[in-house]
Amino acid sequence: MEEEIEFEEKRSGCWGWLVRIGLLLAAGYLFREELGIYLRIGGNFLKSIIGWPEVAPVPGEQALQVTTFVLANAIGLALLAVLMIVIFSQVALPVSTGHERWQVAERIFSFLTGFRTPLIYVREGKYELPEKTRQRGGIALVDANSALVLERQWGSLFTSTTEARRPMMRVAHPGVVFIGKERLREAISLRKQFRINPGVRASTRDGIELETNIVSIFSISQPPTIIKVAYCPSAEEDDPGRDYTSADLRVLQIDPASKTIKSIRDELDQIDREEIHRYAQRFLVGEDLPAPLEPLERTIEHPPYVLDDERILAASYFRARRTGDGAQDQWTDLPTQVGTEVFRNMIAQVRYDELYHFPDDPQRFPLLDDFKPRFQRTMRFMGVMSYQFIYRGDGSLPEVGQKVDLRQFRISPVQKLQSHKTLRDRGIKIILPSFSSPRTTDPAVRDQRLQTWRSRWQEQIETMRAEQEYEAMRIFNRERAERQREMLAEISAILQKTQLSEEALVLRIFQVLEDIATDPEARHLLPQDTINILRNMRLWLLPDQNVLPSALMDRLTSGKEE
Repeated sequence: MEEEIEFEEKRSGCWGWLVRIGLLLAAGYLFREELGIYLRIGGNFLKSIIGWPEVAPVPGEQALQVTTFVLANAIGLALLAVLMIVIFSQVALPVSTGHERWQVAERIFSFLTGFRTPLIYVREGKYELPEKTRQRGGIALVDANSALVLERQWGSLFTSTTEARRPMMRVAHPGVVFIGKERLREAISLRKQFRINPGVRASTRDGIELETNIVSIFSISQPPTIIKVAYCPSAEEDDPGRDYTSADLRVLQIDPASKTIKSIRDELDQIDREEIHRYAQRFLVGEDLPAPLEPLERTIEHPPYVLDDERILAASYFRARRTGDGAQDQWTDLPTQVGTEVFRNMIAQVRYDELYHFPDDPQRFPLLDDFKPRFQRTMRFMGVMSYQFIYRGDGSLPEVGQKVDLRQFRISPVQKLQSHKTLRDRGIKIILPSFSSPRTTDPAVRDQRLQTWRSRWQEQIETMRAEQEYEAMRIFNRERAERQREMLAEISAILQKTQLSEEALVLRIFQVLEDIATDPEARHLLPQDTINILRNMRLWLLPDQNVLPSALMDRLTSGKEE
């Protein structure tokens, strides 16, 4: 958009000549008598030169009257035309001051005399030229979502005083813009911008190449984010007698409704720390009046926007130049380019496995919990940012849950961060930076990583299964020992009863065994050796099977089959 406004002139064609000829014929007919007198005067003048006698000479008084009549009509017609143009200029464009009306009339005069100037329509940061001309300057109609950057050309002897007082570069706000001897450098869109840089590749610390898409939402017209900063040293560094340093500065997250401190975070980089620390030391010893607590964001989603000419000029002029063809990138391409470099630098410091989970903490997801928030925080602090320094009047440290009010806290006025950073120097505010889920460029790497994770999870499954089987076996053996102790205790109690006969004693013992064998809970605990012993006891003590209880016979028979 840096090219000068130079186009081929639009020709009027034969209809323009017909209109001109028709006007001349009409003027000749209206002033036919006066023209006849002038022709007679001219003819007599030529005859006097060549020596011919004059025919019907025109008296001097008559010639003066005719000349006065023609001049009076010409002057009156010119004044009428000027008056009509001035009146028409008030309604042709939405202007209000006398200087603006005269500028409109001047453009109309230039158009009528053949010096056509462009009427530029600027919509959504883009301009159109419906009329082609070789003349510079003109009128620009700028909508509410755009602004123009104009450059004044070098002055000359014919440069007006008003144009000479204009700066070499200026920003034209929405509305009617009168362009003098200036060059239209660029049209700027004031809306929020969205850009994506697809297919960004970066390598991790262990040499695995990843691919992602860098996304950025930014603006050149949104007010800066206002962070709240205070001295909050860590517990081991908290010494009431020592002086605060830049390393003690922390960012306070304050609830906008209740004005209470929700969290205290360490988000500042060293450059911003030093700048805020220098201001904080001046604020603590100064007598600046306290200011109200400003909201974190003062977003303006619709026009009229609050325009900062310095930010617009910085975005238009401070642009990168490509090394290949030497062309300059647009300011809207810069946030994703910076985001690409930030992502590559951050990804080069971590291993691939560290982005997803740590072996000792599978529930953690560092890519979303740590890496992406750090990327977003770094990108936001690369752009336009403001801050308010907060200090408790009694000298104690701010704490989570405290309410921030002017009775206990000193709050500084809003200060703009001035340290040089790539996007901040261009006046760009980063609203939301992000990136898509990184993926490996080599499918073999992904398959190998999945296999590694699968083997690790399989090992954990086998370990858990072995532990559960061991615990089940331990419980089974404990229950079996408990049942055996109960059985021996009952048998011992029967054997101690000496008054019973041998047949009754044997029958009583087998009854006890029958009760234990028929118990559903204890039946599966009897080992095969116990079943064999019971069978042998039956053969030794009671060869006659009819004397044994039927339940015990069934248990012995089933034990034999098992």
